[in-house]
Amino acid sequence: MKEYSVFLNEICEKYSNDFHPNKFVDKTERDILMDERYNIILRYDSAITEQIASFSKELYRIIPGTIYDKTECHTTVGVFRGYEINSKIPEAEEEILTTLTKVAKKIEKDIDIRAIKIYLGKMLVNKKSVILSGFPDDKFWKSQEILEKENNQYLRLRLAWGAHITAARFNTDESDLEVILRLHNLVNEFNINKEVSPSSIAITKFKVSPGVYESKILWPD
Repeated sequence: MKEYSVFLNEICEKYSNDFHPNKFVDKTERDILMDERYNIILRYDSAITEQIASFSKELYRIIPGTIYDKTECHTTVGVFRGYEINSKIPEAEEEILTTLTKVAKKIEKDIDIRAIKIYLGKMLVNKKSVILSGFPDDKFWKSQEILEKENNQYLRLRLAWGAHITAARFNTDESDLEVILRLHNLVNEFNINKEVSPSSIAITKFKVSPGVYESKILWPD
């Protein structure tokens, strides 16, 4: 039988490069333990979000972490966080919301949100989180082109790197082999494997910390 640590590392390595490798994550983001940000997101009908929320709760029984309920399941279009690195960014929420709403409305006007197609596939896991993989069509990437044109020194949005849906974030680095195997089996069993379309676009204010994901829809209200 393989040495325990070697086997565990193989499982972790199997998934570690499936998405969002740490080397591509902004250092500021890595260093933040808890912060408040604003998201432009795509939302889905309950037929999709209830499946993901159910998975998130089941996963929590294996490894404690952040549970995403059906109201919090989303695909990120862009994250506003420029105030962390640029003093010209307004601190007043009303001013931030006005700017982001303008951009979100432009996306809504130029793209038929419900016509976007995203193929949802397998759950993917690394040492810190679990996501539902999503493979978007050209209409989704059109939203990124719009954001890129709007981005400047005033509006600093981190664009999406894909069209996934986050299902869980872990509180700790799990090292128990039995727990890892249970996680491995649960992830392998969950597959949506179908093409879906978002139901709407929204702006949220959210906080992330170990074991906690809190979000509030700011627009449309």
